[in-house]
Amino acid sequence: MLENKKEIVLFLLLIINFNSFSQNESKVKELIQNLSWSSFYFQINYGTALILNDDSKELIEIGKSCSTDLLEELKTTEKSVVIHMILTKIWEPEVFFWKQHFNENKENEEWNFTEYSLNNLSWYEYKDKSSIDPFEINRIYNYWKNRIE
Repeated sequence: MLENKKEIVLFLLLIINFNSFSQNESKVKELIQNLSWSSFYFQINYGTALILNDDSKELIEIGKSCSTDLLEELKTTEKSVVIHMILTKIWEPEVFFWKQHFNENKENEEWNFTEYSLNNLSWYEYKDKSSIDPFEINRIYNYWKNRIE
């Protein structure tokens, strides 16, 4: 009789843990699904700060266990930069530095754009629209793939 109780308790613990894992996995997928160019912004006060949204912060809190899921979505253009930021915060927080360079063409303002970079990834903003070169995405994907796996 005691053996049956142990088996039942172990079975219940297994079910509870599996259910918890499934919920966590679906939560990670949902958080990643919500990522986009609007998942971060620059806040200007006395200086300029790079701010990540709540979904991004939650993925950072989850930590390395969500890295593979993040890597799967890294090649999605509108998610690439923020996923790179999240992975950097998780794996290499000591190099979470960004820079901004405004490229000004006084002769033709149509060619004015801002270049941003963070941990060897560059992206651009032109007329309030962000973009990233596919080469950059592939390069940073390979970097994280080698780093994580």
